[in-house]
Amino acid sequence: MTSHSELPRQKEIEQAVLGAMMIDKDALKRGLELLSTDFFLVPHAVIYNSMEQLDSREEQVNQLTVGEELTSYGALEEIGGHEYLAELAGAVATGSNMDLHCKAVMQAALIDRLEEIGVTPMGPIEMATNTGPPYTSIPVMIEALCEILVHEATIRPETFPFGELDNLAGAILKIRKLIQKKGE
Repeated sequence: MTSHSELPRQKEIEQAVLGAMMIDKDALKRGLELLSTDFFLVPHAVIYNSMEQLDSREEQVNQLTVGEELTSYGALEEIGGHEYLAELAGAVATGSNMDLHCKAVMQAALIDRLEEIGVTPMGPIEMATNTGPPYTSIPVMIEALCEILVHEATIRPETFPFGELDNLAGAILKIRKLIQKKGE
């Protein structure tokens, strides 16, 4: 899970994404392309899902329609009411930084998924001072990577970088060659 010290920043980034999606059609489309289950805060995931529903019905997505959608399934007060939607819509002036904000939301979600399965990624300072392996263990790290790759390819097949899997295959071949040389 995202640490308590990171929570305010995560909240701000998620607010910026949702606010941009409400005020900018291009930001809405980009957010729907890049994100899915990536929101750390449950109310934000609920708001995102309501935007996704509206868009799937080809209805306009804005503060008013999102509020109506949330009201229709009894979730408006759960997310903070019309006041919170107004706060989100006012959190950004444009959707110009949408890709950057979406990337930050996705990275935080990735770290959360790693931590859920027991892998704790290190920051640059921890890596510089660490004398052991950078993660709990290589098998756990590989298992985590496989789970994350399958998850990401499943929820975002349109934007998943399938071509990069060749790099992973190349790394596996290099590792096998190193092991064979060591065994000779």
